[in-house]
Amino acid sequence: MSASHLTVLSPPEVAGVPVVVPTVPALSVPLPPAPEPILETAALAVAMPAPPAPTGETLTARVKRLQAEAKALACEQIGALEQKLIEVAQLAEEIADGGDAYPVGAREIARRLAEEAPQKAQTLHAIAQRS
Repeated sequence: MSASHLTVLSPPEVAGVPVVVPTVPALSVPLPPAPEPILETAALAVAMPAPPAPTGETLTARVKRLQAEAKALACEQIGALEQKLIEVAQLAEEIADGGDAYPVGAREIARRLAEEAPQKAQTLHAIAQRS
């Protein structure tokens, strides 16, 4: 068979009379691309505990040490937030006092932020000191 037409090898006969079979061009219908095979399978991710420290640290001591580290990092991050709130208050005060160069709504929001941000920073500091 060729791509453009069918070839009849021996003509068919009907009641002894040869029948002419016209060649028909092949239909060209594009097929959708084959789906890609799924190579990945769903896997259950299970958190495996880290092996114990080679120093012979007990599990209880390790938990306490990690909790203390986490608490220290949390306090550090709260301190960074306090500092950013103070910076926000300073910038907000500049905008609030900026006059007509700033839209009225922006100046009003900035004025409130300039008042509230230092109070929030002090509250965070007090909370961090208690824990």
